[in-house]
Amino acid sequence: MIFATGYQMFSLPFLSASSGSPLASSLRTQSSPVSRIPLYQYVFSPHLPTAARHTLAFIGLVQPIGPIMNAAELQARWAVKLLCQPDKYQLPSKEAMLADIERKRAAQDGRFYPSDRHTISFDWLPYMDELAEMVGCRAPLLKLLFTDPRLWWALVFGCAGAYQYRLVGPNAWPRARETILRLEERIEAPFATRTNDDEQQKVKQGNGAPVGTSGARIISLGLLFFLALYYLSLMISRAFAGCC
Repeated sequence: MIFATGYQMFSLPFLSASSGSPLASSLRTQSSPVSRIPLYQYVFSPHLPTAARHTLAFIGLVQPIGPIMNAAELQARWAVKLLCQPDKYQLPSKEAMLADIERKRAAQDGRFYPSDRHTISFDWLPYMDELAEMVGCRAPLLKLLFTDPRLWWALVFGCAGAYQYRLVGPNAWPRARETILRLEERIEAPFATRTNDDEQQKVKQGNGAPVGTSGARIISLGLLFFLALYYLSLMISRAFAGCC
């Protein structure tokens, strides 16, 4: 384990040219106006031998449009699964890894101006979903639509918190659901520098719910109903298409 917190971006002195590392060779031979480290999901090198690819993981060498800490945590969870449970978790073939790297590179080149840091930039949520799919901790949205519509609504239309990757799968957290449902409250809490009990009482109904909450719930339930019908019609149409 190398805590490489003091190096310049893409400077890998522990993988010098004299070490003979395939990864070091791949860094030297790239013809690009900016420096790149060709890593699958920004973590693993496809240029290492098959048996050793999962033994060198770059954690946190990313600059997402979103928090780095959550991305690094999920990267670490994935890397540990690959190390400790090789029978259950495997990396794809070298060809598949290179294809994914090229796809992400093309997307970056079409979106950002050429710079070193933009070679490790990406949208946070789609990337987290990709990693979660491989770890086995991605929230089952379609299932939640029917079994827990309140949680589904919070995940789809609420704040995108990393707690959603602790709902299911390995290392799930029992309080993840409760925390997700209270995310907006947790975000607003630090800004509530003072409270006025009299004003709070004026905007509350007898059950303690803010005015307008009942109407919002009715609208939400109506939208959920129509979305459920939409998904159901899609599944029925696909089933008929398969039969024909």
